[in-house]
Amino acid sequence: MSIETNMTKLEERNHSTGFRSGLIVPFIGTSGVCMSAFDVNENGVPQYPKGHAGRLLVTLAAIDRLERPTASSVAVLTGLSKGKIDVYVQALNTEFGTMITKEGPEYRVESWGEILKRNGVKKALTVPLNGTRIHPLEE
Repeated sequence: MSIETNMTKLEERNHSTGFRSGLIVPFIGTSGVCMSAFDVNENGVPQYPKGHAGRLLVTLAAIDRLERPTASSVAVLTGLSKGKIDVYVQALNTEFGTMITKEGPEYRVESWGEILKRNGVKKALTVPLNGTRIHPLEE
């Protein structure tokens, strides 16, 4: 299947689901160059598939960026399920060594830990993990 055919199919799917144009990006797989598609929500945030580490990174980036990061506001910005935000925060704390606390409904990043770099994680809101820029969020 050609890249043009993939783009047409992706654009048709995005039109029917309400997502903005998706992005098909090349990456090096075990069998050579492959194509990967990420939809982006109305905020330009990549929509990673279930189980993808990108979901954790956009959660952390959103908590860092939002003035009042609640499960609802993080979900609205990222397009993730509000009910999964606590699960993602727990995974970040356990697997990546961050220290994200919750006071009332609001999250706060107390420590980034030793593994993740703040500037790199912040890019997760607009740049898929393969490094192709999608669309800048308005500051």
